[in-house]
Amino acid sequence: MKKLYTADWILPVSEKPMRNGAILVENGLITDVNHAAILSKRYNILPEKFEKSVIAPAWVNAHCHLELSYLKNLVSLGGSFTSWVRSLVSAREENIEAGRMQEFFTNELAKLSKTGTALIGDLTNGAFLEPVESATERVVFYELLGFQKEKAHDLYNNALAQIEPFRGEIHLAPHALYSTSAELVRLILDHETVSTIHVSESPDEMILLNDGSGPFRKFLEERNVWDKAWKIPGHSPVQYLKTTGVLDKKLLLVHGIYFTQDDMMLVKKAGNTVCLCVRSNNTLGAGMPAVYDLMEHQIPLCIGTDSLASNHDLDMNEEVAYLSACFPGLDHAEILKMGTLNGAEALGKGHEYGALSKGRKARFNVFSGTEIKNMKPETFIVTKSWSTLTCY
Repeated sequence: MKKLYTADWILPVSEKPMRNGAILVENGLITDVNHAAILSKRYNILPEKFEKSVIAPAWVNAHCHLELSYLKNLVSLGGSFTSWVRSLVSAREENIEAGRMQEFFTNELAKLSKTGTALIGDLTNGAFLEPVESATERVVFYELLGFQKEKAHDLYNNALAQIEPFRGEIHLAPHALYSTSAELVRLILDHETVSTIHVSESPDEMILLNDGSGPFRKFLEERNVWDKAWKIPGHSPVQYLKTTGVLDKKLLLVHGIYFTQDDMMLVKKAGNTVCLCVRSNNTLGAGMPAVYDLMEHQIPLCIGTDSLASNHDLDMNEEVAYLSACFPGLDHAEILKMGTLNGAEALGKGHEYGALSKGRKARFNVFSGTEIKNMKPETFIVTKSWSTLTCY
C-alpha cells in the first residue's frame, strides 16, 4: 500500500532541503521524494499532511551500551576516569541479576524508538548477543577485553564460537587499548568488515600508553591481568593503532577527546569516522573532543549517547541539542548529518538508514511546532525548538 506524507520541509540529508516536500512510502521503503504538489499529482494519493512540521531521517545512535542500562544510578561519578571504571566493574560484579538486566534492556530499547532512533551501534559483553524484535535495529558488537597477549587467541576463538549461530549479524570489537592487547585487536580487525573501539577517552589512557604508568596500570595489576611482557608504545592511542596495522576506515573511533593534530591527520588519511559522546564525556569529567579541529580536518563525525552508566538517558534529541550548545559554531545541518547519515554509514548501514531517498527504509521523524516559521528547519530540530515528535 502506498502512503504519501507531506510537511513544510523535507530534509533528505543526502540532498538539499525541500520546502513543501513529500515522501512516498510503500512496503516499508521510501519509493519517491519530491515536492508535495508533484507527488500528489503523480500518484493521485490523498496525503497525510503535517502542518508546521519538518520530516527528517530517524536518528542513528552510533555508540550505545544497552547492556549497562541496569546500572543507572549504581555507578559513582565525579572522580577520575579510572575511579569510574572501578565503580562500573564493581557494580557489574555486585548486580548480576539476569532479570534486572533484561528488564532495563527491554525498556530502554523501547524508549529509543519512541524518541526517534531507528538504528544503534550496540555493544555487549555477551549478555545480549541474540537478535531481538524491536522497532530500533541493533548493529551488535561483541566487545572483547583481554590485556594479556598470551590469552588473545583463546579469547578470540571463544568469541567466534559464541557468535557462530549469528555470524554475519554480530561483529567483534576490541574494547580499548588499555584493556585489550594489540594481538587481540589485530585478530579482531583482520577478520571484521566493521568494528569499533574506545580511543583517547581519558588522561589515564594517555599516560598508560605514553610511559606505562598511572592509574590504569595499577588497576590492571590489582586485577591480575597486567602483561609483564607488554611493550610500552610510547605514543598516542591513534599512533598505536597505526603501528599495530589496524587504523582502517572500517574501525569506528569512539570519543577521541585527546587527539593531537598528528592523530587527526592519521585518522583523516585512514578514513575513520569518529563518534562523539559529549554528554558522557561531560558526566565523567573526561574533557571535550576538539570538534572544530576534527571538522577542519574533514573527519566524518557521528553521534552516540554511550550508556546509562555515564549518561542521563539514551535520547538522541537531547544528545544533539547538547552537542549544539557546547559547540555553537557548528552548522546545524552538519549536526543533523552526524546524527543520521554519518552514523548509518559508520555502522555499515548507510544504504538503509540515515537519509530520505528512494530505496532506503521508511524510518523518519516528524518534528512539529510553531517555531518552524522563525528558523531554519535544521535549527528547529537540533535545538529542540519543536513541541511534538512523531516517529515512523
